[in-house]
Amino acid sequence: MKFSFSPTIKMKLFMMGLVAVVALASLSFISMNAGNAVARATNENHVMLEQSQRLSDLRVSTIELVLAAMDSIIDADEGYVYDERLEVMDSSIDALRDSQELIQNAADRIGQPELAAEIAELTNTIDRVVRQELVQAIEARAGEEAYAGFDDDIDEFGEGLVDILAEMEDRIGVMLRESGTRLSKSAADSSQGAITAGLVFVTVLIAFLYVTGSTITKPIAYLTTVMEKLADGDLEVEVETARRDELGKMAVAVQVFKDNAGEKIRLEQEQEASKQRAEEEKRQTMMEMADRFERQVKQVVDGVSSSATEMQATAQQMSATAEETTQQSASVAAASDEATANVQTVAATAEELSASIAEIGRQVNQSATIAANAVDEAEATNSTVQGLAEAASKIGDVVKLINEIAGQTNLLALNATIEAARAGEAGKGFAVVAGEVKNLANQTAKATQDISDQITAIQDETNDAVGAIERIRDVITEVNEIATTIATAVEQQGVSTQEIARNVMQAARGTQEVNQNIENVSKAAGETGTAAGQVLTASQEMSRQAEGLRGEVDKFLQEVRAS
Repeated sequence: MKFSFSPTIKMKLFMMGLVAVVALASLSFISMNAGNAVARATNENHVMLEQSQRLSDLRVSTIELVLAAMDSIIDADEGYVYDERLEVMDSSIDALRDSQELIQNAADRIGQPELAAEIAELTNTIDRVVRQELVQAIEARAGEEAYAGFDDDIDEFGEGLVDILAEMEDRIGVMLRESGTRLSKSAADSSQGAITAGLVFVTVLIAFLYVTGSTITKPIAYLTTVMEKLADGDLEVEVETARRDELGKMAVAVQVFKDNAGEKIRLEQEQEASKQRAEEEKRQTMMEMADRFERQVKQVVDGVSSSATEMQATAQQMSATAEETTQQSASVAAASDEATANVQTVAATAEELSASIAEIGRQVNQSATIAANAVDEAEATNSTVQGLAEAASKIGDVVKLINEIAGQTNLLALNATIEAARAGEAGKGFAVVAGEVKNLANQTAKATQDISDQITAIQDETNDAVGAIERIRDVITEVNEIATTIATAVEQQGVSTQEIARNVMQAARGTQEVNQNIENVSKAAGETGTAAGQVLTASQEMSRQAEGLRGEVDKFLQEVRAS
């Protein structure tokens, strides 16, 4: 038995996609490897660049350290080292010690790990010579010979450290340039390889897609031609169904479509015959429906005419009843208006009485408020005076402190005078200054005593003011209590009067509501009469429409039967 393999379109498309994916994956793999190599080299260059920059910073920092030390030797006569120079020395030494790991890595990179140990040893030596021995010598005011020795040591150790750092920086710079050259060549080679591989993959993919696409597009074009002929009504066209792929299944479906089209034509012919029979049956059914419709509509029209007659009689009766209700409502409304006027007169009198009591209560409350405000102002004034007393007391404490400081200053001036006397001729200028300080201390003590006396007088006056304010506050508080009692009594009278006025007003509103309800009844009676007239008119119109409906139904049935 002979075996034949016919791949489906799905399989062909899958193979096309698979080839494209393999090509893309291969190209991506090549590009990724090249990119990783470039990335590693770039990272290595970045590390070397950072080491080179850091070594340069350390070299500059060491030079600044040497210059700060030399400047300190030049200004040794001052007897101390300037703070900014100490900061330069400290920051330079700390930077060298903090960078030991970086220095060790850089030394290992250039193949001279022993340089890191030399830098560490020189750092310790410079630290000892500059930050310890030199500073101590300057503070001790050492001689020129000692400073000359420090100058030689600093030159020797500083220059040695700077030379080592410069050598390491130069070596790493050379390595960085060589690595950059290799990186550029590697990137160019990787780019060229990726382009070549991409062109090869694209060429193979295009050829594969063209061959595979041809095996799909040609059968599709054939099926398209067949379906266009079938759409134009050509049922004699032949359909090839020998293929075993999806296009073969489509051809089978087209063959089924062709067969169904022939069957459709046959069914349409049969449906036309059935349609003629149905038209005849429909006409007979319409005649029967017209007869039934005539009987049913006639019954409805007769019922509507009867109901319209009854509505006319009812509407006439409603109109007479509404007229009588309107007349009775007018009589009741007149009596209600008179009662409302009497109640409103009483309510107005009660409101005037309530307003008078309210005005009295407002005046009393205002008096109580003024008294309460006076109490608050007295309290505030008392607090202010108390604060003044406390401030005076605090000023007294400060004056006492100043007096103590003046005494201590006087004592120090005395000690300085004694020391100046011991110093002899060299201390005369200092003795003059000490005398001036002593005079200033005596003047300060006298001034503080005067201030203390004034503060004592202020405190006495403040205490008298506090007592007077306390007495005023007590009197105002008593007046406030009396005013509050009067206000409470007036308020109770006002509440009683307002209650009377409220009850009278409620009675007035009640009579007004009765009057309003009577008016509503009268209005409703009038509206009822109007509605009754409208119902009468509507019933008459309904009778006329019923007669018209009967005529239209007869006309419709005649047309239906004629059709």
